[in-house]
Amino acid sequence: VADGATLWLGADGAAWPVSEHRRRSTAAAVEAGGEARSPMPGTVIAVHAAAGDEVAVGAPLVVVEAMKMEHTVGAPVAGVVKDVLVGIGEQVTLDAVLAVVDPAPAES
Repeated sequence: VADGATLWLGADGAAWPVSEHRRRSTAAAVEAGGEARSPMPGTVIAVHAAAGDEVAVGAPLVVVEAMKMEHTVGAPVAGVVKDVLVGIGEQVTLDAVLAVVDPAPAES
């Protein structure tokens, strides 16, 4: 059943909502302050960046493991890592801010 932007799937008396996940654009990431967010709940198993590091768009910042799968969270914008908010072994929730990148000034 479609309900606006959500599609509901059902079987055997249970129902699950399914909706499209869209990656934020670079402009939206800059507007959000360059926040790198967890794509799902899980455990931080690696941190590849530290405050002060210069990074390109997509540079690996943190790796989150969920259900035996590793998810590398990259820099949403090019710039300088302002802060890494998590450490190895830490549990994170869906959409938790893992790191913040100060966007590089736009070239004119």
